[in-house]
Amino acid sequence: MNYQSFQGNLVFIPKIILFDPGFPGFAQIRTISTRSTFSRNFKILNIRSEDRLLMPMILNETIYANSRTNLFQIIFDPGMNEVIFFFMKKNDFFS
Repeated sequence: MNYQSFQGNLVFIPKIILFDPGFPGFAQIRTISTRSTFSRNFKILNIRSEDRLLMPMILNETIYANSRTNLFQIIFDPGMNEVIFFFMKKNDFFS
């Protein structure tokens, strides 16, 4: 077995993401950064959300060593609930 380990930390900024009250047609965007203390760069493979109203969008696939990186944006769009509802099949509601 071969492996490599690295010592360091990732701190996500901000720690808490707040959105104003929203309504369909008014999307809000928040940028998420990370501060790395690792001595090498890392590549982000995937960022996803379980909440269909929150859509992550990758800005930078690389977390740079010993620096702060704007990593991704979270888009909060209350209107997405209506779009998903429109495309759902009737059977999705009556299981």
